[in-house]
Amino acid sequence: MRKRASRPNRFAAVENTAIDALPSILATGLLTKLIRARDGDEVTVEGLCKTHVEGREALTKAMRMLVDKAFVVKFKIQRAASEMVEEDGQLVAKRGGSWYTTFNVDSFAFTAEDVAAMLAETYDGGNVKSHRIEPEHLDPRKNGIDWTRPGAGNPSVGATSSNAKPWPEGDLRPTYGLPTVGSPTVGHPAAHIRKKTVLSETESEDEMPLSGRCPAGCRQASTGSKGLGEGGLAAPATRKPRLSKQQRDQVKAVRALLPRELDTALGDQLPSNVSLAVVDALATDRPRERTVQQLIEHRVLPRWNGYWASKFFAGELPARPYGPLVSMLKDTTECGNLACDDRVEIHTGEPCTACATRAQGRRADREAPQDPPSLPDEPPVVPGQRAAQESPNSVLIDCAGPYCSRSITAAAGPLCGDCREQQETAAVGAALAAQWAAEETCAAEQAAAGARLTAELNQEAAERVAREAEERAAMEEEHRRAAAAEDVRIREEFARQNPDLAAFSSRGPGPF
Repeated sequence: MRKRASRPNRFAAVENTAIDALPSILATGLLTKLIRARDGDEVTVEGLCKTHVEGREALTKAMRMLVDKAFVVKFKIQRAASEMVEEDGQLVAKRGGSWYTTFNVDSFAFTAEDVAAMLAETYDGGNVKSHRIEPEHLDPRKNGIDWTRPGAGNPSVGATSSNAKPWPEGDLRPTYGLPTVGSPTVGHPAAHIRKKTVLSETESEDEMPLSGRCPAGCRQASTGSKGLGEGGLAAPATRKPRLSKQQRDQVKAVRALLPRELDTALGDQLPSNVSLAVVDALATDRPRERTVQQLIEHRVLPRWNGYWASKFFAGELPARPYGPLVSMLKDTTECGNLACDDRVEIHTGEPCTACATRAQGRRADREAPQDPPSLPDEPPVVPGQRAAQESPNSVLIDCAGPYCSRSITAAAGPLCGDCREQQETAAVGAALAAQWAAEETCAAEQAAAGARLTAELNQEAAERVAREAEERAAMEEEHRRAAAAEDVRIREEFARQNPDLAAFSSRGPGPF
């Protein structure tokens, strides 16, 4: 047989070791079909049965052979918490504890190190409680391989499609193109990364559809072409992009500075939308960018101490206060000052002058006298018409607010909209003032209690020093008396033993 080299951008390349390792020609063909698929294409055994002459049982056996030989690795992932998943353009709720299956395919047999790297990235993506892997001998829990973060990937071979970036003319290096399923497309013959073709949610192990969910965080494919839909291959379900490592570090840094009670109530893992809200609040590389310390000090803590803390300790918030956290993170721009957060300048800690000027202007507009609206002359009406016109929705009354001359309908109530807003604002301000006064009183009481405790401790310390001094003086006096008594005894004993020297023993110090 003579083999002529074909142009590399028109054909799928299968590694020779895979051809030699697979005892089935059908399994080799199925592997070729899979490595041509884009990441995220939905490929099922039933779909292949409709477009090919092989039956379901034969294709199922071929797929099982690819799994046994480690050219296909199945990941069964259990969710740690409930989440919203976008499928076919619609958000679908997936409860915590549910399972979904994905698989990776390559023309090189996967090793235990490859699976450990992909599994580590899956857990690093979050919302993973448990997993199962087929073939089982590649599961890191069973072979003792450490889970490490994947690097640039391992060399492999796989066909690519039209979304591959072409190398300069004459450059024959491998590329990072993605495979495709369907009519032949243009691309490069090899890649330096493992081709990850993934499964969507399924309950059958024989039907292995490919979707946009990838355990190793592979890139989502675009919606498929018309030809793909007609061939039994559906477009992949799109999902929100996962957070990068830098964004996950930002979320961890924000959580480290949250009040301890709030952070404990949030649990170990935040939902993806809450994590995105944290990243969006930091506004990295945007005009209203905030550091983690600025976000916590000038936005989260004032709202927590001013409102949400009382609700939290009163038990009025959910067990997982994700919604209140998002509210505390929300950027409520009130003026044109980019450094203003809740009417406070984040760099100086002083009140925002732009907000103060804006509030003063609005106050002046409310207090300015207004001319009463001119009413047109009404034509005379008969009693029946007058009764109909004097309904609560048509009768005008004066606003009951101070210094307000507006006219409102009787059904609207005693206050106009501005006066009602002003009254509500005054009530909120009074509540905040009362809360601040209570906090100041509590702080003063704590300071007084601290001063009393300090005085008591100082008094106890002085009494202890005096007591120890008295005990030490008494002990020294006791030692002196004992020494004098011993000296007398020794002199008397010496005088008895030496009568001739008795006269001398009483005149000087003892012999010892």
